[in-house]
This record gives sequence, structure tokens and C-alpha cells, in this order.
Amino acid sequence: MNHLPAPELQGEDADQYEVIDHKYTHRLAQRPGSHVILKYQRDVVRHKPIADEILNSCLESNVLALDETPGKTGRKSKGKMQKGYFWCFYGDQDEMAFIFASSRSGNVIESYLENFEGVLLSDGYR
Repeated sequence: MNHLPAPELQGEDADQYEVIDHKYTHRLAQRPGSHVILKYQRDVVRHKPIADEILNSCLESNVLALDETPGKTGRKSKGKMQKGYFWCFYGDQDEMAFIFASSRSGNVIESYLENFEGVLLSDGYR
């Protein structure tokens, strides 16, 4: 397998990025009389300051909409995807931030809402 590092992790601002997952791709290389499948692993990165600032802006809103939606991400085992939930924070400045968690329990977001003082819009799932 060929590892292709993210260019963001190579520069002087590399400490502002973090690897959150890996993406795997395959390429068929044709040579006279043979075929070779090449597998590549690429880093999926997130820019920490931007993601954190957007989430903080949402949490400073007077009105915050919050909901979760199921999704599959990452590999649980060969041929199986890991199930989890994307939590969407929608602030009153039309900004959106997402976090991923393995549960849809309210405990996941309690720490985020600790200092929130506005109106929270939710579907009320317990």
C-alpha cells in the first residue's frame, strides 16, 4: 500500500491540522501483458482552528438548532461500516458545525451545551 500524506501536514502550519480518518483508493495500472492494482491511503484532515471557531460561533447563538442523523463511517471490520451519528449544530448566523459520535444519547452534547444560554431547538428525542 502506498501512503500519500496530506500536504497540509507538511507545512509550517501542520500543527493546526489533525488526521481524522483515512481514505483508501485503488488504481488499475496496465502494463503490457499484465495488470496491477495499486492501493493508496490518503489522510483525511480537519483544520482545527476553523472547525472550532465555527462550533464556538454556533454555541454563542441566541437560537441554536441541534439534531443528529445516522451515518456510516470508518471500517468496523472487513466489509462492514461503523455506525454512528453526525450531530449538526445550526447557529443564528447561518453557520453549521458537525461532530461525530457513536451514540445519539444526549450525554454526547451535554459538555458542548454546558455554557449555552440561548433557545435550543431540538426534536426532543430522549
